[in-house]
Amino acid sequence: MDDLSALEFFGFNKVGSGTIANVMAMLSGCKVLNPLDPPYKVEDHCELLWKSYNDQGFRSVHLEDSAFNERGLYPSIRKKRPGIGTHYNLSDFMDGVRRIDKDEMNNSFEDGFGCFDNQFVMDVFADVIVEVAKVYADKPYLNYVWFGKTGHAVMSNTKYMDDPIYRTMRVLSELQLLENTVLFVLADHGPWHGAYLATDAGALERLMPTLFVAFPKSFKRKYPHAFRNMKLNSKRLSTQYDLHETLVDLSDLTRVTNEALSKRSPEERQHQLGQSLFLPVPLDRTCDTANIPSEYCMCWSRSSVSNPSTNIEAQQAAAYAVIHLNSEIKLFPLCAPVALKTIEMANTLGSRFEEPKNSQSGTEFLEVTFTTFPADAEFQVTVSLHPKLKIIGQVLRTNVYKGQSDCISTWENATYAKTMCLCTGI
Repeated sequence: MDDLSALEFFGFNKVGSGTIANVMAMLSGCKVLNPLDPPYKVEDHCELLWKSYNDQGFRSVHLEDSAFNERGLYPSIRKKRPGIGTHYNLSDFMDGVRRIDKDEMNNSFEDGFGCFDNQFVMDVFADVIVEVAKVYADKPYLNYVWFGKTGHAVMSNTKYMDDPIYRTMRVLSELQLLENTVLFVLADHGPWHGAYLATDAGALERLMPTLFVAFPKSFKRKYPHAFRNMKLNSKRLSTQYDLHETLVDLSDLTRVTNEALSKRSPEERQHQLGQSLFLPVPLDRTCDTANIPSEYCMCWSRSSVSNPSTNIEAQQAAAYAVIHLNSEIKLFPLCAPVALKTIEMANTLGSRFEEPKNSQSGTEFLEVTFTTFPADAEFQVTVSLHPKLKIIGQVLRTNVYKGQSDCISTWENATYAKTMCLCTGI
Protein backbone atom coordinates (compact mmCIF):
# COMPACT_ATOMS: atom_id res chain seq x y z
CA MET A 1 0.00 0.00 0.00
CA ASP A 2 2.98 2.28 0.56
CA ASP A 3 3.99 1.81 -3.09
CA LEU A 4 0.48 2.93 -4.10
CA SER A 5 0.68 5.99 -1.79
CA ALA A 6 -2.50 4.81 -0.10
CA LEU A 7 -4.15 6.85 2.64
CA GLU A 8 -4.47 5.03 5.96
CA PHE A 9 -7.53 6.02 8.00
CA PHE A 10 -6.44 6.22 11.62
CA GLY A 11 -9.88 7.15 13.01
CA PHE A 12 -11.95 4.45 11.27
CA ASN A 13 -14.36 3.14 13.94
CA LYS A 14 -16.72 0.19 13.56
CA VAL A 15 -20.46 0.71 14.13
CA GLY A 16 -21.53 -2.79 15.15
CA SER A 17 -20.34 -5.98 16.80
CA GLY A 18 -19.60 -8.31 13.91
CA THR A 19 -19.44 -8.68 10.17
CA ILE A 20 -23.14 -8.29 9.41
CA ALA A 21 -23.70 -4.91 11.04
CA ASN A 22 -20.47 -3.38 9.71
CA VAL A 23 -20.61 -4.72 6.17
CA MET A 24 -24.25 -3.76 5.75
CA ALA A 25 -23.48 -0.25 7.05
CA MET A 26 -20.95 0.04 4.22
CA LEU A 27 -23.13 -1.58 1.55
CA SER A 28 -26.43 0.11 2.43
CA GLY A 29 -25.55 3.10 4.61
CA CYS A 30 -28.16 1.83 7.09
CA LYS A 31 -28.37 0.04 10.39
CA VAL A 32 -29.28 -3.64 10.29
CA LEU A 33 -32.58 -4.01 12.10
CA ASN A 34 -31.76 -7.53 13.29
CA PRO A 35 -27.95 -7.95 13.19
CA LEU A 36 -28.15 -11.15 15.23
CA ASP A 37 -30.61 -13.15 13.17
CA PRO A 38 -30.80 -13.94 9.44
CA PRO A 39 -32.30 -13.09 7.04
CA TYR A 40 -30.83 -9.67 7.78
CA LYS A 41 -33.04 -6.65 7.17
CA VAL A 42 -32.61 -2.94 6.69
CA GLU A 43 -35.29 -0.31 6.33
CA ASP A 44 -37.23 -0.17 3.07
CA HIS A 45 -35.59 3.05 1.88
CA CYS A 46 -32.10 1.48 1.97
CA GLU A 47 -30.47 0.30 -1.24
CA LEU A 48 -27.37 -1.80 -1.66
CA LEU A 49 -24.30 0.00 -2.94
CA TRP A 50 -24.12 -1.61 -6.34
CA LYS A 51 -27.51 -0.24 -7.35
CA SER A 52 -25.88 3.20 -7.56
CA TYR A 53 -23.18 1.74 -9.80
CA ASN A 54 -25.55 -0.30 -11.93
CA ASP A 55 -27.66 2.82 -12.51
CA GLN A 56 -24.56 4.67 -13.73
CA GLY A 57 -23.67 1.98 -16.27
CA PHE A 58 -21.01 0.13 -14.26
CA ARG A 59 -20.66 -3.63 -14.39
CA SER A 60 -20.68 -5.03 -10.85
CA VAL A 61 -19.00 -8.15 -9.53
CA HIS A 62 -19.37 -9.91 -6.16
CA LEU A 63 -16.58 -12.26 -5.09
CA GLU A 64 -16.66 -13.74 -1.59
CA ASP A 65 -14.98 -16.73 0.05
CA SER A 66 -18.11 -17.64 2.00
CA ALA A 67 -21.49 -18.21 0.42
CA PHE A 68 -23.10 -17.51 3.82
CA ASN A 69 -23.16 -13.75 3.44
CA GLU A 70 -24.88 -13.80 0.06
CA ARG A 71 -27.53 -16.18 1.36
CA GLY A 72 -27.96 -14.41 4.67
CA LEU A 73 -27.44 -10.70 4.04
CA TYR A 74 -29.65 -9.87 1.13
CA PRO A 75 -32.64 -12.22 0.65
CA SER A 76 -35.20 -10.00 2.35
CA ILE A 77 -34.00 -6.96 0.36
CA ARG A 78 -33.92 -8.81 -2.95
CA LYS A 79 -37.46 -10.11 -2.44
CA LYS A 80 -38.73 -6.55 -2.07
CA ARG A 81 -36.69 -5.08 -4.92
CA PRO A 82 -35.43 -7.76 -7.34
CA GLY A 83 -32.65 -6.84 -9.70
CA ILE A 84 -30.48 -4.87 -7.28
CA GLY A 85 -27.72 -7.48 -7.09
CA THR A 86 -24.44 -7.58 -8.97
CA HIS A 87 -24.17 -8.55 -12.63
CA TYR A 88 -21.68 -11.31 -11.80
CA ASN A 89 -21.78 -13.30 -8.57
CA LEU A 90 -19.48 -16.14 -7.55
CA SER A 91 -21.39 -17.04 -4.39
CA ASP A 92 -23.32 -19.80 -6.16
CA PHE A 93 -19.98 -21.29 -7.18
CA MET A 94 -18.74 -21.06 -3.59
CA ASP A 95 -21.91 -22.66 -2.30
CA GLY A 96 -21.41 -25.52 -4.71
CA VAL A 97 -17.85 -26.04 -3.53
CA ARG A 98 -19.07 -26.21 0.07
CA ARG A 99 -21.43 -29.04 -0.90
CA ILE A 100 -18.67 -31.21 -2.36
CA ASP A 101 -18.00 -34.38 -0.39
CA LYS A 102 -15.48 -33.68 2.36
CA ASP A 103 -13.18 -36.39 1.01
CA GLU A 104 -12.72 -34.25 -2.10
CA MET A 105 -11.83 -31.14 -0.14
CA ASN A 106 -8.79 -30.14 1.85
CA ASN A 107 -10.15 -28.49 4.99
CA SER A 108 -6.90 -26.72 5.75
CA PHE A 109 -8.11 -24.32 8.40
CA GLU A 110 -10.04 -24.73 11.61
CA ASP A 111 -12.92 -22.63 10.34
CA GLY A 112 -13.90 -23.33 6.74
CA PHE A 113 -11.88 -24.67 3.86
CA GLY A 114 -8.60 -23.38 2.54
CA CYS A 115 -8.07 -25.17 -0.75
CA PHE A 116 -9.75 -26.21 -3.99
CA ASP A 117 -8.02 -29.50 -4.72
CA ASN A 118 -4.36 -28.39 -4.61
CA GLN A 119 -4.93 -24.64 -4.93
CA PHE A 120 -5.26 -22.22 -2.05
CA VAL A 121 -8.64 -20.50 -2.29
CA MET A 122 -7.08 -17.04 -2.19
CA ASP A 123 -4.79 -17.88 -5.10
CA VAL A 124 -7.87 -18.81 -7.12
CA PHE A 125 -9.61 -15.58 -6.18
CA ALA A 126 -6.47 -13.55 -6.88
CA ASP A 127 -6.54 -14.85 -10.45
CA VAL A 128 -10.21 -13.86 -10.76
CA ILE A 129 -9.52 -10.33 -9.47
CA VAL A 130 -6.81 -9.82 -12.08
CA GLU A 131 -8.93 -11.27 -14.89
CA VAL A 132 -11.88 -9.02 -14.01
CA ALA A 133 -9.55 -6.02 -14.08
CA LYS A 134 -8.24 -7.06 -17.51
CA VAL A 135 -11.72 -7.52 -18.97
CA TYR A 136 -12.88 -4.11 -17.71
CA ALA A 137 -9.62 -2.25 -18.19
CA ASP A 138 -11.35 0.40 -20.32
CA LYS A 139 -14.87 0.08 -18.88
CA PRO A 140 -16.37 1.24 -15.55
CA TYR A 141 -16.78 -1.57 -13.05
CA LEU A 142 -17.18 -2.21 -9.32
CA ASN A 143 -15.56 -5.35 -7.95
CA TYR A 144 -16.63 -6.13 -4.37
CA VAL A 145 -14.24 -8.74 -2.95
CA TRP A 146 -14.57 -10.03 0.60
CA PHE A 147 -12.32 -12.55 2.34
CA GLY A 148 -13.73 -13.68 5.68
CA LYS A 149 -12.96 -17.35 6.20
CA THR A 150 -9.19 -17.63 6.36
CA GLY A 151 -8.55 -15.72 9.57
CA HIS A 152 -11.99 -15.79 11.17
CA ALA A 153 -11.43 -18.41 13.86
CA VAL A 154 -7.62 -18.38 13.99
CA MET A 155 -6.17 -14.88 13.71
CA SER A 156 -2.68 -16.17 12.88
CA ASN A 157 -4.09 -17.74 9.70
CA THR A 158 -4.18 -14.25 8.20
CA LYS A 159 -0.50 -14.75 7.40
CA TYR A 160 -1.61 -17.03 4.56
CA MET A 161 -3.35 -14.05 2.98
CA ASP A 162 -0.25 -11.86 2.71
CA ASP A 163 1.36 -13.42 -0.35
CA PRO A 164 -1.79 -13.73 -2.55
CA ILE A 165 -2.80 -10.14 -1.77
CA TYR A 166 0.71 -8.83 -2.39
CA ARG A 167 0.98 -10.69 -5.70
CA THR A 168 -2.44 -9.45 -6.79
CA MET A 169 -1.53 -5.81 -6.07
CA ARG A 170 1.83 -6.22 -7.79
CA VAL A 171 0.33 -7.74 -10.94
CA LEU A 172 -2.41 -5.10 -11.13
CA SER A 173 0.19 -2.39 -10.75
CA GLU A 174 2.61 -3.87 -13.29
CA LEU A 175 -0.20 -4.25 -15.83
CA GLN A 176 -1.22 -0.64 -15.16
CA LEU A 177 -4.70 -1.80 -14.22
CA LEU A 178 -4.89 0.60 -11.27
CA GLU A 179 -4.26 3.74 -13.33
CA ASN A 180 -7.95 4.65 -13.40
CA THR A 181 -9.11 2.69 -10.34
CA VAL A 182 -9.73 3.69 -6.73
CA LEU A 183 -8.74 0.79 -4.47
CA PHE A 184 -10.20 0.25 -0.98
CA VAL A 185 -8.59 -2.29 1.37
CA LEU A 186 -10.50 -2.67 4.61
CA ALA A 187 -11.75 -4.93 7.37
CA ASP A 188 -15.16 -5.06 9.02
CA HIS A 189 -13.89 -5.17 12.61
CA GLY A 190 -10.78 -5.97 14.62
CA PRO A 191 -9.90 -9.24 16.40
CA TRP A 192 -12.82 -10.71 18.30
CA HIS A 193 -11.18 -13.31 20.54
CA GLY A 194 -7.86 -14.24 22.05
CA ALA A 195 -5.44 -13.01 24.71
CA TYR A 196 -4.54 -9.98 22.59
CA LEU A 197 -7.88 -8.39 23.47
CA ALA A 198 -6.73 -8.13 27.09
CA THR A 199 -4.09 -5.59 26.09
CA ASP A 200 -4.73 -1.86 25.63
CA ALA A 201 -3.77 -2.15 21.96
CA GLY A 202 -6.06 -5.14 21.46
CA ALA A 203 -9.02 -3.39 23.10
CA LEU A 204 -8.56 -0.43 20.76
CA GLU A 205 -7.88 -2.50 17.64
CA ARG A 206 -11.10 -4.47 18.21
CA LEU A 207 -12.99 -1.22 17.60
CA MET A 208 -10.85 0.17 14.76
CA PRO A 209 -10.63 -1.97 11.63
CA THR A 210 -8.15 -1.40 8.84
CA LEU A 211 -8.96 1.05 6.05
CA PHE A 212 -6.59 2.05 3.24
CA VAL A 213 -7.65 3.95 0.12
CA ALA A 214 -5.36 4.30 -2.92
CA PHE A 215 -6.17 6.90 -5.58
CA PRO A 216 -4.65 7.01 -9.06
CA LYS A 217 -2.64 10.10 -9.98
CA SER A 218 -5.28 11.07 -12.52
CA PHE A 219 -7.92 11.38 -9.76
CA LYS A 220 -5.68 13.59 -7.64
CA ARG A 221 -5.10 15.92 -10.60
CA LYS A 222 -8.70 16.12 -11.73
CA TYR A 223 -10.37 16.28 -8.30
CA PRO A 224 -7.86 18.05 -6.01
CA HIS A 225 -10.37 19.26 -3.43
CA ALA A 226 -11.93 15.80 -3.11
CA PHE A 227 -8.52 14.20 -2.55
CA ARG A 228 -7.47 16.95 -0.14
CA ASN A 229 -10.55 16.31 1.98
CA MET A 230 -9.96 12.56 1.95
CA LYS A 231 -6.41 13.12 3.16
CA LEU A 232 -7.68 15.45 5.88
CA ASN A 233 -10.34 12.96 6.97
CA SER A 234 -7.83 10.11 7.23
CA LYS A 235 -6.90 11.59 10.63
CA ARG A 236 -10.50 12.16 11.78
CA LEU A 237 -13.30 10.00 13.13
CA SER A 238 -14.97 7.99 10.35
CA THR A 239 -17.26 4.98 9.98
CA GLN A 240 -18.67 2.44 7.54
CA TYR A 241 -21.64 4.79 7.09
CA ASP A 242 -19.21 7.42 5.78
CA LEU A 243 -17.60 4.85 3.54
CA HIS A 244 -20.98 4.10 1.96
CA GLU A 245 -21.59 7.77 1.13
CA THR A 246 -18.06 8.03 -0.27
CA LEU A 247 -18.52 4.99 -2.50
CA VAL A 248 -21.85 6.34 -3.75
CA ASP A 249 -20.03 9.54 -4.76
CA LEU A 250 -17.50 7.52 -6.77
CA SER A 251 -20.31 6.08 -8.89
CA ASP A 252 -20.89 9.60 -10.25
CA LEU A 253 -17.75 11.71 -10.34
CA THR A 254 -19.66 14.87 -11.17
CA ARG A 255 -20.42 14.89 -7.44
CA VAL A 256 -16.76 15.35 -6.46
CA THR A 257 -15.64 18.17 -8.77
CA ASN A 258 -14.34 21.26 -7.00
CA GLU A 259 -17.47 23.20 -7.95
CA ALA A 260 -19.86 20.45 -6.86
CA LEU A 261 -18.17 20.02 -3.48
CA SER A 262 -18.39 23.77 -2.78
CA LYS A 263 -22.18 23.54 -3.00
CA ARG A 264 -22.68 20.37 -0.98
CA SER A 265 -23.58 19.77 2.66
CA PRO A 266 -22.41 16.72 4.68
CA GLU A 267 -26.06 15.83 5.41
CA GLU A 268 -27.74 15.76 2.02
CA ARG A 269 -30.28 12.97 2.27
CA GLN A 270 -33.06 12.01 4.63
CA HIS A 271 -32.14 9.14 6.98
CA GLN A 272 -28.43 9.67 6.24
CA LEU A 273 -26.20 8.16 8.97
CA GLY A 274 -22.83 9.11 7.53
CA GLN A 275 -21.22 11.73 5.36
CA SER A 276 -19.05 11.51 2.29
CA LEU A 277 -15.35 11.58 3.08
CA PHE A 278 -14.92 13.83 0.06
CA LEU A 279 -16.34 16.53 2.35
CA PRO A 280 -14.48 17.70 5.49
CA VAL A 281 -15.38 15.80 8.66
CA PRO A 282 -15.92 18.25 11.56
CA LEU A 283 -13.07 18.42 14.06
CA ASP A 284 -15.56 18.22 16.92
CA ARG A 285 -17.25 15.07 15.65
CA THR A 286 -18.15 12.57 18.36
CA CYS A 287 -19.26 8.95 18.40
CA ASP A 288 -22.79 10.17 19.05
CA THR A 289 -22.88 12.51 16.03
CA ALA A 290 -21.20 9.81 13.91
CA ASN A 291 -23.88 7.25 14.90
CA ILE A 292 -21.38 4.96 16.62
CA PRO A 293 -22.98 3.07 19.54
CA SER A 294 -21.25 3.88 22.82
CA GLU A 295 -20.08 0.29 23.38
CA TYR A 296 -18.05 0.45 20.15
CA CYS A 297 -16.70 3.98 20.57
CA MET A 298 -12.92 4.19 20.47
CA CYS A 299 -13.07 7.52 22.32
CA TRP A 300 -13.45 5.73 25.66
CA SER A 301 -10.36 5.55 27.82
CA ARG A 302 -9.92 2.36 29.84
CA SER A 303 -8.51 2.13 33.34
CA SER A 304 -7.82 -1.34 34.64
CA VAL A 305 -9.55 -2.43 37.84
CA SER A 306 -7.15 -4.13 40.22
CA ASN A 307 -8.26 -7.51 41.58
CA PRO A 308 -11.46 -7.62 39.47
CA SER A 309 -12.55 -10.95 40.96
CA THR A 310 -13.04 -9.29 44.36
CA ASN A 311 -14.28 -5.92 43.10
CA ILE A 312 -17.91 -5.44 44.16
CA GLU A 313 -18.97 -3.52 41.03
CA ALA A 314 -17.27 -6.03 38.73
CA GLN A 315 -19.03 -8.86 40.53
CA GLN A 316 -22.38 -7.10 40.22
CA ALA A 317 -21.86 -6.37 36.51
CA ALA A 318 -20.78 -9.94 35.69
CA ALA A 319 -23.64 -11.46 37.69
CA TYR A 320 -26.12 -9.18 35.94
CA ALA A 321 -24.71 -10.21 32.54
CA VAL A 322 -25.11 -13.91 33.44
CA ILE A 323 -28.75 -13.31 34.36
CA HIS A 324 -29.20 -11.66 30.96
CA LEU A 325 -27.51 -14.59 29.18
CA ASN A 326 -29.77 -17.11 30.88
CA SER A 327 -32.85 -15.10 29.98
CA GLU A 328 -31.79 -15.42 26.33
CA ILE A 329 -30.72 -19.07 26.55
CA LYS A 330 -33.95 -20.27 28.12
CA LEU A 331 -35.69 -19.60 24.80
CA PHE A 332 -33.70 -22.55 23.43
CA PRO A 333 -34.42 -25.68 25.49
CA LEU A 334 -31.49 -27.61 23.98
CA CYS A 335 -29.03 -25.16 25.59
CA ALA A 336 -27.76 -25.56 29.14
CA PRO A 337 -28.02 -22.57 31.52
CA VAL A 338 -24.71 -20.91 32.45
CA ALA A 339 -23.22 -19.82 35.74
CA LEU A 340 -20.47 -17.34 36.53
CA LYS A 341 -17.07 -19.00 36.85
CA THR A 342 -14.38 -16.29 36.91
CA ILE A 343 -14.00 -12.56 36.35
CA GLU A 344 -10.94 -12.25 34.16
CA MET A 345 -10.68 -8.49 33.69
CA ALA A 346 -12.53 -5.24 34.36
CA ASN A 347 -11.98 -1.71 33.08
CA THR A 348 -13.62 1.54 34.05
CA LEU A 349 -14.55 3.60 31.00
CA GLY A 350 -14.24 7.35 30.60
CA SER A 351 -13.79 9.85 27.79
CA ARG A 352 -10.35 10.24 26.24
CA PHE A 353 -11.07 13.91 25.74
CA GLU A 354 -13.14 14.91 28.77
CA GLU A 355 -13.21 14.17 32.46
CA PRO A 356 -15.37 11.06 33.01
CA LYS A 357 -18.71 11.60 34.68
CA ASN A 358 -18.54 11.06 38.41
CA SER A 359 -21.10 8.95 40.20
CA GLN A 360 -21.36 8.19 43.88
CA SER A 361 -18.95 5.30 43.46
CA GLY A 362 -16.70 7.17 41.05
CA THR A 363 -17.50 4.75 38.22
CA GLU A 364 -20.14 5.27 35.52
CA PHE A 365 -19.43 2.47 33.02
CA LEU A 366 -17.64 -0.82 33.56
CA GLU A 367 -16.34 -3.22 30.91
CA VAL A 368 -16.05 -6.75 32.30
CA THR A 369 -14.59 -9.92 30.80
CA PHE A 370 -15.78 -13.10 32.51
CA THR A 371 -16.06 -16.86 31.99
CA THR A 372 -18.96 -19.22 32.61
CA PHE A 373 -19.41 -22.90 33.06
CA PRO A 374 -20.07 -25.28 31.54
CA ALA A 375 -17.71 -24.98 28.54
CA ASP A 376 -15.46 -22.16 29.86
CA ALA A 377 -17.22 -19.70 27.58
CA GLU A 378 -15.68 -16.21 27.73
CA PHE A 379 -17.76 -13.06 27.37
CA GLN A 380 -17.27 -9.31 27.47
CA VAL A 381 -19.94 -6.82 28.44
CA THR A 382 -20.22 -3.08 29.06
CA VAL A 383 -22.52 -2.20 31.93
CA SER A 384 -23.87 1.17 33.01
CA LEU A 385 -23.85 1.15 36.81
CA HIS A 386 -26.08 4.13 37.58
CA PRO A 387 -28.84 4.88 38.27
CA LYS A 388 -29.33 1.13 37.91
CA LEU A 389 -27.51 -1.71 36.16
CA LYS A 390 -28.01 -1.70 32.41
CA ILE A 391 -26.23 -3.63 29.67
CA ILE A 392 -24.93 -1.35 26.92
CA GLY A 393 -25.20 -3.11 23.57
CA GLN A 394 -24.65 -6.88 23.45
CA VAL A 395 -22.91 -9.45 25.60
CA LEU A 396 -20.06 -10.48 23.29
CA ARG A 397 -18.57 -13.97 23.06
CA THR A 398 -14.78 -13.58 22.95
CA ASN A 399 -13.54 -17.15 22.55
CA VAL A 400 -14.22 -19.81 19.95
CA TYR A 401 -17.50 -21.71 20.33
CA LYS A 402 -17.30 -23.97 17.28
CA GLY A 403 -18.99 -27.32 17.93
CA GLN A 404 -20.62 -26.26 21.22
CA SER A 405 -23.93 -25.04 19.78
CA ASP A 406 -24.54 -27.28 16.77
CA CYS A 407 -27.87 -28.38 18.23
CA ILE A 408 -29.40 -25.04 17.22
CA SER A 409 -27.58 -24.60 13.93
CA THR A 410 -30.79 -24.99 11.93
CA TRP A 411 -33.08 -23.03 14.21
CA GLU A 412 -34.52 -19.86 12.80
CA ASN A 413 -33.42 -16.61 14.49
CA ALA A 414 -30.73 -18.37 16.53
CA THR A 415 -27.51 -16.66 15.45
CA TYR A 416 -26.99 -14.76 18.71
CA ALA A 417 -27.99 -17.81 20.77
CA LYS A 418 -25.26 -19.85 19.09
CA THR A 419 -22.62 -17.64 20.71
CA MET A 420 -24.05 -18.38 24.16
CA CYS A 421 -25.26 -21.96 23.88
CA LEU A 422 -23.70 -25.17 25.13
CA CYS A 423 -25.87 -27.99 23.88
CA THR A 424 -27.01 -30.29 26.66
CA GLY A 425 -25.32 -33.68 26.52
CA ILE A 426 -22.01 -32.39 25.12
